[in-house]
Amino acid sequence: MEYIGDLLADAGQADAMLAREKYEAELLELRKAVAKAECDLGEKAERLRLARKLNALLLAKVRRG
Repeated sequence: MEYIGDLLADAGQADAMLAREKYEAELLELRKAVAKAECDLGEKAERLRLARKLNALLLAKVRRG
């Protein structure tokens, strides 16, 4: 009977370990997605900054005639 109890305890520990590994894998995927989103956002912010700078230069040129 004790043997069955040990097997059940081991199975419970294995199940907990698998659940933790799955959680950690999902967390890693989420972190990768966040990093990619931050990178994409940074690139868009840089393009917007450059577009505003170009717009200001063109506006200054038009005003000077």
